[in-house]
Amino acid sequence: MVQFTFSCSFAALSLWLHALVAFGRDDPYCLEVGWRMAGDTLSVLEGVRDPRDCQQECETTDGCSFFRWRARRDCVLITRPTGEWRYDIASVSGPKSCFLPASDFPETANAACKVVGMSVSGSEYEKTELATSTECHLRCNADPRCEFWSWEAPFHYSNEEICKLYDSSAAMTGFGESIRSVSGAKKCPSEHPRFPIWKSKLYSDPSRELPWSKEPVNGRRHLPYCLEWNKRVTGTPGGAYRLSDPRDCSAICTTLQGCTNWNWFASSERCEVFREAVDEVSGEEFFPAAVTGPGVCEDPLTDFPEYSQMSCSTFGKQTRGEVLSTLSLGATGVPDDCLIACEETEGCVAYSYNIETAAAGTGGECLLLSSDTGLETQIGAVSGPPRCQDRASHYPVWKAVTRDMSFPSNIQPLPVSPSPSFTPVEEDSPLAMVPETDDLMDAEAEMITTLSAEGESTETDSLEDVQEGDEGKEDSEAAMMSEEEVEEDEATSVEVMVEADVDTKETETETESGSSLSPSPSTEVEPQAAEGVSETVSVGDSPTSEGVEEEDPEETAEKGVKEEDPEEKAEKSVEEEDPE
Repeated sequence: MVQFTFSCSFAALSLWLHALVAFGRDDPYCLEVGWRMAGDTLSVLEGVRDPRDCQQECETTDGCSFFRWRARRDCVLITRPTGEWRYDIASVSGPKSCFLPASDFPETANAACKVVGMSVSGSEYEKTELATSTECHLRCNADPRCEFWSWEAPFHYSNEEICKLYDSSAAMTGFGESIRSVSGAKKCPSEHPRFPIWKSKLYSDPSRELPWSKEPVNGRRHLPYCLEWNKRVTGTPGGAYRLSDPRDCSAICTTLQGCTNWNWFASSERCEVFREAVDEVSGEEFFPAAVTGPGVCEDPLTDFPEYSQMSCSTFGKQTRGEVLSTLSLGATGVPDDCLIACEETEGCVAYSYNIETAAAGTGGECLLLSSDTGLETQIGAVSGPPRCQDRASHYPVWKAVTRDMSFPSNIQPLPVSPSPSFTPVEEDSPLAMVPETDDLMDAEAEMITTLSAEGESTETDSLEDVQEGDEGKEDSEAAMMSEEEVEEDEATSVEVMVEADVDTKETETETESGSSLSPSPSTEVEPQAAEGVSETVSVGDSPTSEGVEEEDPEETAEKGVKEEDPEEKAEKSVEEEDPE
């Protein structure tokens, strides 16, 4: 059972949700610029330069439910609001948490590069009256010409707010501090030094430099949700589920108490979760078409504004449309790189990325499309628009499956068993399966039982094939034995041959893999009863355990396990009766 506990009262939460509706907020920080919330003061912090820093101080302080940031860099922490709102150009107010993840606001994710309290002057190409800074922000996002924006609150609430749009860095000639202004860049990360990415001081590494490098830092490439592609943790999972999106797998692990790691496999949409001190996590290894991550990601989503539009991308789907160009992003490419390529390519309206091709080592296939007629199911693919704003209706904003309180009954559980080992193979599928030892023993028992039911001709043929590589020693000994001794030796030799055949199959399985694409380990197969075989069965037709391929007739013939033609059998019988 999943339980959620809120520090603030239900009344305070209801009040803020009402405010969100009333003021039409569409921002990942839920900030009310130019409004002051009244309430009981818990404490006042000085020298806080950004209202988002003030919000996080409230979030990490016991008893705080709301905050008020004042332009003179004071952060007021409020325990209980009175419900009174007053217009105040020098104030920014908000809740301790937005109660909604930043991924819900992809249209304004570039707010990570906005600066509260900075004014811009210069040669704006458009100047309009807009009520909020968010409206000004969205207007710039929707205008292809706009590169920067600046919003200014009036001295009095009866006056109009002003939104100014700029088409280049050169158009902005002056910057200043103003308690009435909020300014930002359309492209975030921005090359302009005045618009850095806001960096949380309480989460992740405080010394980190944003944006994160596309090269590995501290052993991994930093991506939203701490996703690590083509890797998995090894060990015994505590649970497994069928989920089409690795972000849902991450959300499941975050929700489960004590979950430390998770794996997601693209080819079978299998999610595995591992619990601390319960499941054994023995390490991390390369595994193609797999994704892994920790139970709690220390990197906040606001660190990755460049990847924010992935919120409108869908896993397990491929976009239909006319291909504009096809890119190979290399073995280290990820879907986020394909999305950015679409953003930067003129005429691109959607993208599709093939996870399987990247896992196969041929480089991730990135399709950039000039038209979009809808989606079709394609396991191992991820598709989406370059921007969430004005997107097609078949690209909903992703919301974690765990946000539906009935999610435990809506997800499909899978058998829990040890994760498979991976052995590189030269096959279409990059995933390999190594069967358990017990499965091979079951296969051996089945094959011995089957051979016991075979006719004398098959036994004789098998004996001859086993004896071929023994430099004729067994042939001379068999000629000197009595008929009963020959039959007894033949039965023993057949068993030896079966054991060698099973060992050969085990070696082939370890090097060539089974044909299954599922990352789940092979399920133990129960041996079939002898009475289940109604007719004499050759080895090529014998039941096999999962992960052990049936041999085709040519391979069976090479191993010397085949039925003789009646005429050949008769000829051999005559040769055996002939004393010479």
